[in-house]
Amino acid sequence: MTFRLTTLLWLFALFASAMGTFGPTVGIVLVGVVLAAYAAGRALRAGGMTRIEVAGVTAIVVVLVGLLLPAVQSGGSTAGRSRNLATQWTLAILNYEATQGRFPPAYSTDNEGRPLHSWRTLLLPYSEDAVLYRQVRTDQPWGSPHNQRLLVGHDLGYSHTPRPLPREPAPDEASYFAVVDDEAVFTNTGEVTLSDITDGPENTIILIEAGGRGVAWYEPRDLTLDEAVDLLCGDFSDEFDQVEPGFFASTIVRGDGLHWRCVGFADGRVKFVGVLADREEARALLTRAGGEKVDPEALELVEAKHPRVVGHVIHWGKIWGLTVFAALAIAPVVQKRFRKP
Repeated sequence: MTFRLTTLLWLFALFASAMGTFGPTVGIVLVGVVLAAYAAGRALRAGGMTRIEVAGVTAIVVVLVGLLLPAVQSGGSTAGRSRNLATQWTLAILNYEATQGRFPPAYSTDNEGRPLHSWRTLLLPYSEDAVLYRQVRTDQPWGSPHNQRLLVGHDLGYSHTPRPLPREPAPDEASYFAVVDDEAVFTNTGEVTLSDITDGPENTIILIEAGGRGVAWYEPRDLTLDEAVDLLCGDFSDEFDQVEPGFFASTIVRGDGLHWRCVGFADGRVKFVGVLADREEARALLTRAGGEKVDPEALELVEAKHPRVVGHVIHWGKIWGLTVFAALAIAPVVQKRFRKP
């Protein structure tokens, strides 16, 4: 089978425009759809431009639109992505408890009680990183030469918050922390079970979103009870601009987004908790068996100013890329249609 030079150039341009616009995975799929449509049309064509070819081009457009819709919407809101990541960590904690019969310790230790690895490392087998966990030397501290080569700079893809921070987080930076205290669910010994949460799992926070602390996910450093109370009762009143990413355009939103914090509860729920006015109420939410009564209204999202759209950023490169790809996809049909006899 032979190809003309123009055909090879067309294929190269089609692949380049598809992958440059949609990325390797979606781009290859779209090019495959285009080539399959033309192969079917050529096999069934009796001569000239047939209805099959018209149907093929129509199918290309339909599939293109169908594949683009998830791509356009995949970014999601910052709040939605933050909730998804907090849910992933919270469910991994509960999977550990269901398997081991107890909640994970705040960190693993050697024979002399010195910290080795964070609970986040211990949870790798309960996420999508079981292969990484098998390579980690759990009998050595995270800072050993072997473990440093594996862990330092390693981005789990779900360790840090998508919310805007004062500085760009490091790839391996953690944003989801446990509350470590003898009265909390996470302790240094890791002997707490679900039945030990007598305040009710639905009233007990086990995970708090707290980005920008400069702690790597594998480090055995988390929040003390007092630090967690300070976070839940802190005053975050500065207004800031936030970019909600989109495929063809991103939206710039301005508001009091720092008035909520994503937290995970021992029953698996993840909520956005606003700034709490009462420190004792915050402490009641963080301890497992204090016997305190929790006000349900304390768990409601508090926003001083609702976010508002203040602008858009048009991604002209994506728009032009789609235009070029669509033009290349239908170019053979248009050329054949207007070719002189």
